[in-house]
Amino acid sequence: MIGKILFKILILDGNEATVLSDKAYKDFKGLLIELSKVKYDIRYCTNKNCMCHPEVNIRKLVQENKELGDFLSEQRLLFDIEYIIDEFYEESYKNTIWD
Repeated sequence: MIGKILFKILILDGNEATVLSDKAYKDFKGLLIELSKVKYDIRYCTNKNCMCHPEVNIRKLVQENKELGDFLSEQRLLFDIEYIIDEFYEESYKNTIWD
């Protein structure tokens, strides 16, 4: 699924993304980088609950930039991205002291 999302975002980068403001486009590029980190499992630590994981950054980018979230929703990508983030959080917080 992540490969499909990355492909669609790369296609959008050359064309449809021109409608985004400078701030939203900067976040769009950041989203592309963070999604690549997920695909290739690039992580800076082994702590599953750490806030440095790319899924945390993806969630932050999408939630804090309404324009970007709306754009991804219009392109039918937001649901797939949210699914990846939700899977990460479900896996990360299994077997924690809160269970």
